[in-house]
Amino acid sequence: LWDGVLRALARCGLGEFERLHIWRHLASGSGKFSVLGRDSGRDRLGWVTVVDDLTAQPGRVLEVEEEAQWLRAHRRHVVFASMGGSSLSVRVVESVWPKPQDAPELHLMDSTDPAAQLALQQRLTGRQEPTVEELRAALEQTQLICVSKSGGTQETRSHLRWMETLYETVGLNPQDHIWLIADRGTVMAKEASLRRYLPPFRATNEPLSVQLDTQTDIGGRFSSPGTRVFLLPYALRVGGGLMDLLHDIRRAHRADAEAPH
Repeated sequence: LWDGVLRALARCGLGEFERLHIWRHLASGSGKFSVLGRDSGRDRLGWVTVVDDLTAQPGRVLEVEEEAQWLRAHRRHVVFASMGGSSLSVRVVESVWPKPQDAPELHLMDSTDPAAQLALQQRLTGRQEPTVEELRAALEQTQLICVSKSGGTQETRSHLRWMETLYETVGLNPQDHIWLIADRGTVMAKEASLRRYLPPFRATNEPLSVQLDTQTDIGGRFSSPGTRVFLLPYALRVGGGLMDLLHDIRRAHRADAEAPH
């Protein structure tokens, strides 16, 4: 990744000394990046080294694969509710990797428009005007995963409340069908622990975090490829292979540094 950043700086017409100077500040969060790399005083440069960090921590990556394996075995539909940068990962996965026959359908809920909510029900049931029985049968096979880095995104919280009501209306327990992904310490993370909006096989009440190391230094627009926001939908679509993907990303950056295109 570092080589790729340096090569990008080279394309801007900067010499080797200037590129290395900028990179040193970027990697350490110093110089101008002590300001540019922060958001409301919080470090947001975790994306710089995240791929390298994850390839050295296979146990954390394996956790995401286990989450995806459970969903592939128990659900026909997985709905990701998220906004902004966090929603782009699902769109990328859907558009780039074809859906295998045994993979669940991925859906993105990023609008509070009642027409969008109705359209989601129609996609889940395959019916223009589903009955309560048809909706219940579809929701039994549906998992909602809400993603909010801040834990307070109003649209995503609205999606959560709407889906909770929908599950309850057809006689299903929301706890069995909802996971929350947020930064540690946020309102949504606390709600995940309190209401057990977690994978059923998880031994503790620790919530699912955006970053696999539970840190908070990667912004939503940088959630691909090194956070659960991207890795989980990818593993759902492809069936695993996250470590292979991360190593491929490292090799691609090195190749681009040697032969930019």
